[in-house]
Amino acid sequence: FLEYGSWLPRSGGRKNFLEQTYTRPKLMMSVVFVCFTVISGFAMSNAIVFGKYFLYVLGFSDPSTGVQSNASKYASIIVILVAMLVHGYSVRSGVRIQNFLGGIKFGLIGLMCLIGVYSFFYRVSEGEELPSLKSNPVFTYQNKSDVSLSSLASAFLNAFFCFSGWDSVHSVASEVKNPTRTLKVGGTASLLICFTCYSMMNLAYVNVLSYEEIKQAGPLVGSVLFTKLFGKVLGSKLLSLSVAVSTLSNLLVVIYGLSRMNQESFREGYLPFSKQLASNWPWGSPLPSILVCGGLTIIWLAVLPPENSSFDYLVSMEGYGNQFFLLLIAAGLFIHRGRHKGQRPSTRASTLGTILMIAVSGYTLVTPFIGDQSRNIIGFLPPYQITSILLIGACFLFWLVKFVISPRTFHYVLEPHVSYLA
Repeated sequence: FLEYGSWLPRSGGRKNFLEQTYTRPKLMMSVVFVCFTVISGFAMSNAIVFGKYFLYVLGFSDPSTGVQSNASKYASIIVILVAMLVHGYSVRSGVRIQNFLGGIKFGLIGLMCLIGVYSFFYRVSEGEELPSLKSNPVFTYQNKSDVSLSSLASAFLNAFFCFSGWDSVHSVASEVKNPTRTLKVGGTASLLICFTCYSMMNLAYVNVLSYEEIKQAGPLVGSVLFTKLFGKVLGSKLLSLSVAVSTLSNLLVVIYGLSRMNQESFREGYLPFSKQLASNWPWGSPLPSILVCGGLTIIWLAVLPPENSSFDYLVSMEGYGNQFFLLLIAAGLFIHRGRHKGQRPSTRASTLGTILMIAVSGYTLVTPFIGDQSRNIIGFLPPYQITSILLIGACFLFWLVKFVISPRTFHYVLEPHVSYLA
């Protein structure tokens, strides 16, 4: 992404990279990606986590019981509406709020690292059994019968989700000062910070919590850890609230980033009502695009059941589609280099790293079809990989009908037309 970004330092991100590389058949990649970006442009996972943590702080949720209710779903929908209103009314105010919350998040990151260190000195009450890294290797927590090629692919997708957002700044590169240098320095630094903090937190989880506690808690595993380490007041309330605030910050960033990406997609004019949805009506913000993103998120939240598995299903479904396009981008980098021989970008990706990305993406795309599919299903929905493929297939069908079959059937020619929005 950094290399592609140095070749094409403007807003659009993945869309620019794909359409500049895969130019045949005409408009196919552009239309398919634009369509998929819009229909999969939701912020459900962040909303779900916020809803669960917020209700946990208020005392309406107990992960130890395993009982789920629709209350967290309603809280998630409300926070999506708030995020839509904040960014839809004023871009400047929305960015200031998310930057302020992002500053708080930096403090939380430091706190997480300290918690990881503290967990090694944590001592349990008399009579309480506590799993420890010193006595129980991490892998003994696992039910080895659950380990398969398919479950490992799901684990990869969940791990990738933890780092999701690392590429979102490419969607708004035109709004970044000196994007090539800023993305190179800031992107590398942010990944290193995340890696360090995640490593410390994961050590804290396996050092303090049992396998069953981690499995039962689902997205609320952080609250269970805080409660066990710091008690019901400091741990259960204050630290869990800080996670909710951190998630709210991320939600605002995701909503804004998706709205900008959707706006760039609508500006291509491929989709119905593109002119209206690409506008900054009525307050100079991408409100129509925000309404699309927020509306889809709310619809998905209303449809999905409330249990913890909904979160895993969403993460895997989003991740599967992302891996498909990441595979195309990684492979396309070699195509782009071949077309620009003799030119050297200011940032060059590692060839070995790019090949490894292709291999991992290929693995996560193929292996979910191997073995038992029951773990990949939730409610009335098909396995997550099938849902992603159906979405991509619907986008391809839209391109085929609108840009190939209809012109040939009704004997007309589609020509580009440039219009300027007020």
